[in-house]
Amino acid sequence: MKSLLLRCLVFEVLLNVGWQVDCLAEFESFSSVKIEEQFSPFFRANQLLMELAGARIIKFDDGSKLLMAVGCTDVRDNSPKEQLRRITVCRAKAQGAFAAEQSGVKVSTCAKFTEKTLVSVANGEEKGVSLSESMEMTESEAKAIIPGLPVIGTWMSKDGKMFYLAIGKIIAPAK
Repeated sequence: MKSLLLRCLVFEVLLNVGWQVDCLAEFESFSSVKIEEQFSPFFRANQLLMELAGARIIKFDDGSKLLMAVGCTDVRDNSPKEQLRRITVCRAKAQGAFAAEQSGVKVSTCAKFTEKTLVSVANGEEKGVSLSESMEMTESEAKAIIPGLPVIGTWMSKDGKMFYLAIGKIIAPAK
């Protein structure tokens, strides 16, 4: 895991100093890769961007920014209904990741613990039963106004068990 994070950090540093990415690298770990041409160099340069779901904001020397978020879900079958579910789920996850990146995440936790002891006396003999119940619920919420980020790519894991969808855009530098 440390090597994956290190590769991601090195990639972001190299991009931030104007490093030119190699557009000829292949997507070895994925299948059914369909990525918009202008975004392909970023994914080819570091396939970790494809492996890890979540949002990223990459700033370039000229002041422009790459906004992108990746969502993923499991593949259940290949029916049209399932394909629509995958796209809907991944888009929502990507937008949620971007919202969390923009505004942070509000997390609330509620814990409840109940203990009951029942004692009964029958024929002069005491019998007891103790019941314990605990419940914990954690909820997270991210709210933000998300710009209309278009789908910039979709792909599957090499084994076909996971589906990924990326949304994003490049924002020109402020003048």
